[in-house]
Amino acid sequence: MLRAVALAASLAAIVGCFSPVIEPAPSRYHNPLDVLDGGPPPDGGSGPTDGGLDGGPVGPNGSMGSVDGRGFDLVSSSYQVVTPDGGPAYTLVFLADAPGLCGLLQDGGVPPPWNMLRLHLAGAQLGSYPVAPALPPSGAIAEFDWEDGDGGSFGIETAQSGSVTLLAVDPNDQQSAAGRYEVDFADAGSLAGHFTASPCAAVPAQAGE
Repeated sequence: MLRAVALAASLAAIVGCFSPVIEPAPSRYHNPLDVLDGGPPPDGGSGPTDGGLDGGPVGPNGSMGSVDGRGFDLVSSSYQVVTPDGGPAYTLVFLADAPGLCGLLQDGGVPPPWNMLRLHLAGAQLGSYPVAPALPPSGAIAEFDWEDGDGGSFGIETAQSGSVTLLAVDPNDQQSAAGRYEVDFADAGSLAGHFTASPCAAVPAQAGE
């Protein structure tokens, strides 16, 4: 009897060794730039409620934060790579809450009210550019401008710190540029977001030029 019990226990142990092994589900790959094209965010979410790049808004352009108590969404963007005679190329990026920004600039300007973030990068290479009040040799400056619809109220704020990361750019101004930014305006506020900017030959004057 004892031998039969021992034999049964041995058979149970052997059968256990052949139990099916449950393999972990394969992880899904997401291109980290998908969110810049309005695709799935890198955290595997399925929509705006799940957050976008670094937890920010989903879509080609998006912004969070406020400056001078003004909240807005920078939905329109343009850029230009400038190559001055005898000097290194630099990149200008313009983000505004006015749809069709480039067309408005070509047609004489953006009618108020509007809010605009201007980024001046001291280069046209991919990478991170630290933000400072005065343009560093390999950094960037950020200026926030706004104008109300009454024709009289306007303002300008210069970022004190932060960074702008250029993820895509075309020195020939033919393809879209893409990137993200985090800029701090000290007591005035801060902005963070991402952009996919189209090339535009008509650009407003940029601080630091």
